[in-house]
Amino acid sequence: MTKQEYKLTTEDKERMGRDMNNNPIMRFLQNRDENIFNVGDILVKQSNAFDYKSNKLSDKWETETVSFTNNAPKKYMYVFENELNVGYVRPINVNGKLSEKILMCIADINHGHERFTLDPEYVDHIVLSDNEEFDPQIEYRNRKADSQALKNKNKKLLIKDLVGWFNSVKPGDKFWLSSTLTDIGGCEFEVIDTPYKDCGEWERNIIREQYGKIFERGQNAMDNHVRSIAYKVVNNPYLTKGKTFQEHIRHLAYYHITTQQPFLEDPLAAK
Repeated sequence: MTKQEYKLTTEDKERMGRDMNNNPIMRFLQNRDENIFNVGDILVKQSNAFDYKSNKLSDKWETETVSFTNNAPKKYMYVFENELNVGYVRPINVNGKLSEKILMCIADINHGHERFTLDPEYVDHIVLSDNEEFDPQIEYRNRKADSQALKNKNKKLLIKDLVGWFNSVKPGDKFWLSSTLTDIGGCEFEVIDTPYKDCGEWERNIIREQYGKIFERGQNAMDNHVRSIAYKVVNNPYLTKGKTFQEHIRHLAYYHITTQQPFLEDPLAAK
C-alpha cells in the first residue's frame, strides 16, 4: 500500500504558528538549550522589560529584584531535576536560606518573555574564588545599605512647607515628585499653570479643613473652586515626556516632593 502524502494547508500552518507562540510546552522546547543548568547553580530570573512610553513589552531583558525599593537581583537555586531532566528552582530568601514554600518548575514560566540565567555574581565566584563558599545575598545587603543612604540624603531635600510651596509655585518652576525616595531623582516635572478646579463639595471641605481657605477662589458656593497645579513630565522612566497632569494639594500630599535636584542611585552600584 502506497503511503498517502499529506500537504500542509494554510490552516495547518496557522495552527502550528499559534502553538509555537502560545503553547507553553512548545515555547519551553524552543528554549530548552537556555535551561540547561547543574543542580546547585544559583540563578536569576529575567523578563522582557515593560516600556511605559510605548505601553508594551520591549526586547530588553530586565532582572527580577528583591523588592521595589531594593534592586538587588532576586536569587534562585536550581535544586533538582525530574526523570525528563526538567529542572526545579527554589527562591533564596534574604536571610540566605531556601524558601520552603515556593517550588517552581522552569517549564512553567512564560518562555520567550521570561527566562532563568546564571547569576553573574555566581559565575564570577566560580571563576575567581579559591573554593570559598558563595554568599548569594551579599549584594542584597550592600544594596540595602546603599538604598538607605540614598533615602536619607534625599529626605533632607524634601519641602517642609507643602502649603507654602503649593500657594507660591508658578509656571516654569521645576520640581521632583515620587512615591519613593530612591527613584525621585529621575522624576522631574515642570509647572505649566495654577488654575482653580472644582473637585466636589466633599473633597473641597476636606481641603478647606486640612489646608485652609486660602486655596478657595471665592466665598460664593457657586464660585468655590480650589487652587490646583497643572504640570508636565520633564524626565521620568515611567511616563512619556510632555504628558500633563492637574492636581490639587490633597493628591500631591501623598508624594515626596522637592525643588532641589535629588540624588540618584550610583549607576555603578546598580550593575
